[in-house]
Amino acid sequence: MSSRSALTLLEVILATTIVAALSLTLIGIVRQASDGWSSARSSAEEFGVAEQAFATLADAVSRATLNDYASFSAESRLRTPPSCRVESDLRFICGPMQAGDQPLDECDPTSGEFSSVRPGHGVFFQATLGNLGSDLELPLLGLDQLLNTCGYFVEVGGDGMSAPSFLDRSRFPEQILPKLMELREPTQNMSVYERRGYDMSSSGFGWFRTSLTTRKSLRVVAPNIAIMLLLPKEHVGPETPVGPTYYYNSAQQSGKELYGSSNRLPRLLELTMVVLDKATVRKLYSQESRDPLELKGAFIDASEHRTELYQNGGTPSGESLEDHLQAKHAGYRIFTTTVALRSSR
Repeated sequence: MSSRSALTLLEVILATTIVAALSLTLIGIVRQASDGWSSARSSAEEFGVAEQAFATLADAVSRATLNDYASFSAESRLRTPPSCRVESDLRFICGPMQAGDQPLDECDPTSGEFSSVRPGHGVFFQATLGNLGSDLELPLLGLDQLLNTCGYFVEVGGDGMSAPSFLDRSRFPEQILPKLMELREPTQNMSVYERRGYDMSSSGFGWFRTSLTTRKSLRVVAPNIAIMLLLPKEHVGPETPVGPTYYYNSAQQSGKELYGSSNRLPRLLELTMVVLDKATVRKLYSQESRDPLELKGAFIDASEHRTELYQNGGTPSGESLEDHLQAKHAGYRIFTTTVALRSSR
């Protein structure tokens, strides 16, 4: 009686085929896991940059100051006790950039169009940032408490300001993306003091609009920021907005009835920033589509802030902004914090 001592050719081929199939399956699993890990790490790095920018924004806003002082008129000095009013040479303003009754951005009066797409809100103020710019021949030390005009807003446009100068545009064409912009005007160039006739009651926007037009003293803080929202408040809580249209101007009485006078800072400012990943930005934004999330005209009623952001009504289609992002299969994060302004009272 004989026994088999070797495999047949057919068995060898079958075994080899099974091993090859298992190997290909294992390679696919490893590659998929590796791609997922790389994608997760890339997204974490992208959102990490945005988180750092968010912290920078919150810190700068918290340092806003008006350096206000008491002013006595000749008439008030005759009263017992004499009455005074609060005055300030400085300004604080926040609100919708290109929406509502008083947009902070300046449009062309003939066409009614804005030069750039700037969705959401912006904030402009003075703070002790100690920035003297780079045009000085010799650095000046010990002046880190000097005032600067500062501002933050989101702008949709080309990546020219953040791309390296040596980049070959024939191989890497301009990319359209939303980005968080910072205005930081050097101390010696602050135009807030250039109001005509030194009118301290002036509520004009020229002290920051000029830089928006000339693009002087602007820089990109972080890319892929879809929108920034700013809600001035008196107390912590969802139902305590100071400006019903998100609008707050320290040079005006309107919108600050809770404080009783002008030239005061809001006590709190709720900051919200919506960040997209690179893949979502490449998919949604282009020269022809600079407002893919339909943000134009949204977020102008402060009482609907959370509803528009998380529930419904945030876009013309009736969806909330978060629902809109999910419907587009967007990769996103929403950062929110409430900042206490140190100099408010």
